[in-house]
Amino acid sequence: MRRLVYALAAFVAAAAPARGEGWGQYATWQVRRTVTIPAGDAKTAKLPDMDCVFVSFPTAEFLQPDGGDLRVEVGGKPAPFKVVNIAFGGVVSLVAGIAAPSDTVHVYYGNPAAKALASDWEPRRGLWLETRHVRGEPPKSLDAARAAWAKGTRLGAAPVSQIFHGFNLFGPSDDYMSLYKGWLALDKETTATFAITADDVGYLLVDGNLAAAKPQPGPMPGDRHIASEPLTLKQGLHSLTFIHAEGTGPQAAGVAWWMQGMSRGKQYLHFQLIPPQAFAPLRYGKLTDYEVRGQAIGADFSAVNDGDVVLDDGKMLVRFVFKDQSRPANRALQCQPHWDFGDGTSSDARDPTHIYLRPGDYAVTLTLKSQNATYQVRQKVRAGPGYTRAAAAQWDHLDNYAPILAEYQFEKMATADLLVAAQAAGEVEPEDSALIVAACRVLVQRGKELDDEAFVRHSLLLGRHVRDLKLKDEEKAEPKAVEQHRRERAEEALAVFAAAEKRTGDLAAKARLANEQGDIYYYYLNDLEKAEKEYTKTLTTYSKAADAQVRLAQIRIGDVYRTKGDPPAALAAYQKAAEMPIHNRTEGVEAARRGSFPRTVEDYTARKLYKEAHQALDEWDWEFPTDKLAGYSSLLRARLAAAEGNKKEAVKQAEELVRGNKESEYADDLLLFLTNFYFGDGVLDKALDAVNRLLTGYPASDLQSEARLKRATIYMQQGKPDEAAKEALDLATTNPDGEHAPKALLLAAKAQVAAKKKDEAIKTLERLAQKHPTAAETTESLKLLKELRPK
Repeated sequence: MRRLVYALAAFVAAAAPARGEGWGQYATWQVRRTVTIPAGDAKTAKLPDMDCVFVSFPTAEFLQPDGGDLRVEVGGKPAPFKVVNIAFGGVVSLVAGIAAPSDTVHVYYGNPAAKALASDWEPRRGLWLETRHVRGEPPKSLDAARAAWAKGTRLGAAPVSQIFHGFNLFGPSDDYMSLYKGWLALDKETTATFAITADDVGYLLVDGNLAAAKPQPGPMPGDRHIASEPLTLKQGLHSLTFIHAEGTGPQAAGVAWWMQGMSRGKQYLHFQLIPPQAFAPLRYGKLTDYEVRGQAIGADFSAVNDGDVVLDDGKMLVRFVFKDQSRPANRALQCQPHWDFGDGTSSDARDPTHIYLRPGDYAVTLTLKSQNATYQVRQKVRAGPGYTRAAAAQWDHLDNYAPILAEYQFEKMATADLLVAAQAAGEVEPEDSALIVAACRVLVQRGKELDDEAFVRHSLLLGRHVRDLKLKDEEKAEPKAVEQHRRERAEEALAVFAAAEKRTGDLAAKARLANEQGDIYYYYLNDLEKAEKEYTKTLTTYSKAADAQVRLAQIRIGDVYRTKGDPPAALAAYQKAAEMPIHNRTEGVEAARRGSFPRTVEDYTARKLYKEAHQALDEWDWEFPTDKLAGYSSLLRARLAAAEGNKKEAVKQAEELVRGNKESEYADDLLLFLTNFYFGDGVLDKALDAVNRLLTGYPASDLQSEARLKRATIYMQQGKPDEAAKEALDLATTNPDGEHAPKALLLAAKAQVAAKKKDEAIKTLERLAQKHPTAAETTESLKLLKELRPK
C-alpha cells in the first residue's frame, strides 16, 4: 500500500515545496514529527538535571513493534529519551531530555534496519504511573512486590498529577499493580511526614528507602492512613516511589504529606494529598508538523475513544472521534478525505464521529485525494471500555447515537454488527423505525446467516416497522401519494411476514406471523375476507402450539364481524376468546381490574402519554374482549386517536362501534363525538348526518339537547339561519330550564339577525335576559340588544 501512495504522491512532488530536507543522519528514516516545546518557568531553570518534554502521537504502520527505530533531536542534536508507552496501534508516548535551551523537538521513526539505542536514561521530572496485570495474592513484602511487578503484564503508562486513584487507569481494576515514580522539587530543606492509603497493599519509598508500608491485604485500618517517621529532605530533587497492589473488591491508592505550618486537611486527618506543583515540572510538547519522506502531504489522524453506551443485555457500543491532522494543513484541506473505519462503513467528513457496534480491533484508513495525487495512512484502533469513564459512571445517551448510525452503509457491514444496530435502534426512545428498517432489511436478506429464531425476530421487527414507515414530509404530500405509500409499505410487510412464516418450523411463530398478516389486511388494507382467512389459519392449523396467539386471533375474528356490522357473530367470537383462561383471579379482583382501565386510559390521554394509553387499551381488550362491543373502549380509542391527530383512526373507531352494535349504551356518545369531530374539521354535511343519526336513533338519550344545539349550530354554519333559529327556539321551548337553553336563545337571536328578522331577534334576546338573568350568555345578549333597538 505504501508503494502505491508513494507512486501517486510523486506526481505532485515536483510542484510542491520540498519536504524532508535537513534530516541529516536520519536521511534513511521515513517519518519525522516536529514538536514545539513550551517555555519553562522560573522554578524549572533552578532545578538540577535536564528539563523534560513529554509527547504522545500515533505512528501508523511505520514504527518497529518495539520502537527500536525511534530517534529524538532537540535543537538539532541527538537527545536522550525514554519510551514511556507504546499503546495498541503504535501510539507512542515518550519523554525526552532538553540538554540545551530549545523550542523544537524532532522525532524520527520508520527505519526497519535501525537498531534500538542502548540507554538507561531516566527523566527526573514529573510524576509517572504504570500499571501491570498481576496474578495471585497481593505481595506481603517489598521484595515480593518487586518480584511480582517484574512478572506482571504491562497495561499502560502515562504522566499523572497526583498519587491518588480508586481504579486502574489502563485496564480492569482487579488483579493489578500500580507503580508511581515521581520527583519532588523542594526549594528549601524540609521536614515532612508521609502517609499512605492502600487497598489492598502499598509500599512508599522516598529516595529509595522504605518510608511507609501496608503489607496486609484488605481495607485500610480505622485511622485511614499509615504514616512514616518525619523525614528531613534537603533542597532539590527527591525521588518518590509508591507500589500499590490490588486483588479484588474496593480499591484505593494514595500518598499524602504533612509539614509544619500546613492547614489541617480532611482527606487524611491532618495530612494532605501531595499537590501537582510539588513535583518537578514536566513540559508537554505540541505536535506541529508531520512529514513522510517523498510525500508532499503527510497523511495523519488522531483517534480518541470518547464515549460508550451499554445496551440492555450488556452489549457495548463505543464512540470514537477522528480528526484529520495531516500536514501541511493548508494543502491537506484542499484534498477530499475518505475514511474507512474497518467495520464495513465509511465517511467523507473531515473529522467524523464513528460508533463501533462491537468491542474489538479495527484498522482505520484515511485517504486524501487531490486532483493529481492520493495520500493514505492506516492506523489500528481498539474499541473497548473507557476505564476512566466507567469509574466515574459517565455514559453517553443512546438517543444521540441514532443520527450517526442512520448514515451507515448497512449492506457493507458484518451480520454481527447489523444485529447490534437493529437492537440499538429498538432501544432508542422512541424507537427509530427508519433505522430499524434499514438494518433489518439487510438482515432479512441474509436470512441464511441467521438461525430460525433470529430470522423470525428480525422479520417481525422489519414487518412491523416498515408497515408504519411514513412518507417523508407526509404532512405536505398529496393524499393519494400518502395512501399509495401506505399500501406499498403494508404489502412489503405482508411479504416479509409470509416469507418468515414459510421458513420457520415453530408453530407458535407461524401463528404469530399469520396474525400479523391478518392485522395488515384488517387495519391497513381493509380486506376483511383475507384478514379473516389469516386469523382462521391460526385458530385451526396452528392452534395446538400457540395459546396466546389463538386468543388474539379469536379476538380479531370478533373485530372483523364488528366491522361488518354483525353484533351477534362478533359477541360470539369475543366470548370464545374470554373463555380461554389467561389468569386465575377472584371475581372482586376482576371487577376492580376491569374498572381501572377506563380511568387509566383517560388519565394517560389527558397527560398526553399516548403510548401508555394505547398499551392500557390493548391490555383492556386482551383481558376483557367482550367490552369491545360495549362501546366505552371504542369511545376512548376514538378520543385518543383524535388527540394524536389520527383523524382516520378516530372516525374508524367511532363508526365501527355504532355500526357493529347500535344497542351500545355509548353509541350516542360516539355519534356526538363524530358530530363534533366532523364539525371541527369543517366537514359539515358529515357532522349533520352524525347528529341526525343521534337525534333519530336515540330519542331517549340524555345528549338530545346538546345534539339539537349542535344541529342548530351546523345549520348556522351552512348558511341556513331560518333552520338554525327554528331548531334553537324549539330546544329552548321544549326544555326552558335546561343547561343549553341560554345558548340556544342566543344562537336563535343571532340566526334571526342573519335572516334579517330584527324584531324577532329583539324579542328572543329580551326573553333570554328575563328568563336567564344570571347566565353567561345574557351579558352578550344585552350588548346585542342595545345594538338592535332603535336609538
